[in-house]
Amino acid sequence: RIGTLVTSIVFRNPAAVARAALTVFHASGGRLELGLGAGGAPSDHGLAGVEEWPPRERAERLRAFAIRLRELLDGDELQPAARVPLVLGGDADGTVRLAAELPDGWNTFGGTRLTAEEGRARATERIALLDRACAETGRTVRRSVLLGNRFVAEEPFRSEEAFAEVGRAWHALGFDELVVYADPYFMVPLGEEAPAGIVERIARDVIPDLRRELGSAT
Repeated sequence: RIGTLVTSIVFRNPAAVARAALTVFHASGGRLELGLGAGGAPSDHGLAGVEEWPPRERAERLRAFAIRLRELLDGDELQPAARVPLVLGGDADGTVRLAAELPDGWNTFGGTRLTAEEGRARATERIALLDRACAETGRTVRRSVLLGNRFVAEEPFRSEEAFAEVGRAWHALGFDELVVYADPYFMVPLGEEAPAGIVERIARDVIPDLRRELGSAT
């Protein structure tokens, strides 16, 4: 699969996103998965020349944007039509509840500058909220987490064994999918370097075994 994780509503219009998504979906042979987020970074607003929104307004804008985007992707206004999977990214209560209503999946980056223990504890609480919301809507959504050392300070690239432990731990928390940054800035603590060839060895030797063991898209 390919896609955004996530595209910010600060920069875009639902119709423009839908048109681009359909183009990429068809050009890639149906591999697109579209991630959408509220865009809470102040730098986003500065770049876009848009005044910052208070939390309530941001939540309302995200809901309206996501609803319209889903309508456009599922309707016949844009052609050729396609069922593009939509993932809602975010950690706020309103975003988690919206994830139970509308998209195919929900993604969280876990927090900002949290220890591994703090990140796992917060994820447990977020998953519980999503479970309650899904029980009310009667829907099931895929749950994924995006891990990078500036977010939750997990260290899956310390070794093959470390990656397997992180994968098992987040699967046990209730996540179906683990997404990890594999670039020097995010994959290890700042100023350190990952072991040479670790990404290739994990891809070759660890991930296939984890998928078989956990029965998921980890």
